[in-house]
Amino acid sequence: MDALACSPISSGKAETLPPWRKLIAGIAIAASTAVYGFFALPLWQLGGLAGGICAVLILTGGMMNALVVSGRSTFMLGLNLTPLVLYLAATPLLMMAEGAGRAAATAAAVICVTILAFTLAAYASNARLAESERQAQRDSDRRRREAESAVAGKSAFVATVSHDLRTPLSAILTAPMNWRSAPRTPPPGRTRP
Repeated sequence: MDALACSPISSGKAETLPPWRKLIAGIAIAASTAVYGFFALPLWQLGGLAGGICAVLILTGGMMNALVVSGRSTFMLGLNLTPLVLYLAATPLLMMAEGAGRAAATAAAVICVTILAFTLAAYASNARLAESERQAQRDSDRRRREAESAVAGKSAFVATVSHDLRTPLSAILTAPMNWRSAPRTPPPGRTRP
């Protein structure tokens, strides 16, 4: 559903989505992320603390996936991350429910905050890199246009100069040949012997 709603952007036909498409995509993305994150809960119930560690790894993978699929949209990133962050935030509580001590639950909470901070820092870094790439592309396009303009100006200059030089040079170079081949007539008043 989200791929269909975002198809104008993925096909390159649009830069932004109309509000109704954003709403559909947002609902689909949040729902699919919530379902994905929900599968971490049975790991806690079936696997205890070891299952909980696997659940945290799955949620972390989901957060990294959210970075990739969100593109440049902070709105989409928020929709992708919110369910995962809520499941991740439940980790210390679930650990304590499984019998882990307060120190282990606190360590898990610090790890969850660190994972979230890393995810947001990676998103910011990715956004800076994408903007840098777009700026480099704009600069490259500008330089290409300038080079094409310079080549066109040079071609016009060479064509003009070539024509302006060719006409008089042609007359100069062909005049002696024309003088030799033309019959000589004596000046008026003089006769030839």
